[in-house]
Amino acid sequence: MGKQGLAAPTLLLDDLFDKLDPKRIENLLSIVSDRNFGQIFLTDPDMARTKSIVDSITSQRAYFIAEKGAFREDGQTE
Repeated sequence: MGKQGLAAPTLLLDDLFDKLDPKRIENLLSIVSDRNFGQIFLTDPDMARTKSIVDSITSQRAYFIAEKGAFREDGQTE
């Protein structure tokens, strides 16, 4: 897509961990992290599970928490 002058697509995987087993999640994330996606957003209520899987696949990531109608980066205090 970049060769055609188009922006890389953004991918949203909402509540993915509720729908797939851990091995399938890891396989899917490995596939999409190797493709030409711009940003990939994951939603999951279990931050530890998300970090465990994502950290094993890539170091290019940031974690954000949605709380009280606002977003903050993980590690920051209100």
